[in-house]
Amino acid sequence: MANLENDGFFAEEVRRTMGESDLFLADGLAATEEKIAEILGADLPFITEVLRYAAGSGGKRFRPRLTLLSAATAGIDQKRVAGLAACMEGIHLATLLHDDVIDEAPLRRGRPATHRRFGNHLSILGGDYILTRVFQYLAKEVRNWEILNVAVATTNRMVAGEFLEMWRQERLDVAEDDYVKMITLKSAKLLEASCQVGAIAAGYDGCEYGAFTDYGLNTGISFQITDDCLDLAGEGEVLGKEGFADIRSGKITLPVIYGLTSPRGREIGAAVQAIWEGESVEHELVRALKEGGAFEKSRATARAYAEKGKDALTSVPPGEARDFLAAIADWTWCRKY
Repeated sequence: MANLENDGFFAEEVRRTMGESDLFLADGLAATEEKIAEILGADLPFITEVLRYAAGSGGKRFRPRLTLLSAATAGIDQKRVAGLAACMEGIHLATLLHDDVIDEAPLRRGRPATHRRFGNHLSILGGDYILTRVFQYLAKEVRNWEILNVAVATTNRMVAGEFLEMWRQERLDVAEDDYVKMITLKSAKLLEASCQVGAIAAGYDGCEYGAFTDYGLNTGISFQITDDCLDLAGEGEVLGKEGFADIRSGKITLPVIYGLTSPRGREIGAAVQAIWEGESVEHELVRALKEGGAFEKSRATARAYAEKGKDALTSVPPGEARDFLAAIADWTWCRKY
């Protein structure tokens, strides 16, 4: 297996392939943007203003990419599933609006979060409005009850994940299994669903549908572990949000969990408690985590989940779309931090 510290070629190959995927997905992503605008449409101008601001900063459109590529493995025209891809992005956007209020996040995608611009009430209502529009679109335009059930059930699980995260707030006794369960519900399930709806639209069932489920879930876990590492390493600009946001809001993520059981565990625990009490010792915490091997171990765990996701793709028809899905799995864990 490639060691990213010693083999920059691997990371460069991943970046090159991801760039090629942009060209492959160009028409599908353009059609998805049109559908996002349609789904977020509102009759009242002030609702439109809030929603346009929330959606206007773009983002990676990671979830729509998974939907488009999953369908494309069966040769389905990407434009035919652009509405589904837009719905996955809509669910994501709605949860971001809610999460930013809960976390009191000042930034989202490099600019003031929606609640900082319009207030908490309008931000929450904006998220609610997006969710209802997504479900309305699926019921009226798609009319596939299996897809609608995936979308509704996934949203329900994401809310459960938020409950679980808040229940574990400012506690140092969070186990790795608890953490994985939380990020599975809150984050990875939507990536899983993004693959599932593309697979359903493509007509997959049985072991092929199961392959997309396994790929999406494991890739999603890898993605979130890496996001949490980036945040804790102070690399907020990579994520478009303020660095150290998670630890400051009382969240315990995988590097801290690993760090607490390292030789630097006592020092790390004290630093975390100090941050929760308002002290600015984040950089001391990061140094202790690095010296205790917590980031390295976390990345190894993220990579293991990504590899499980890639292994699931062996049941998917070969081709460019499958290759790009495999590259995405690699990208989830080898992003710089």
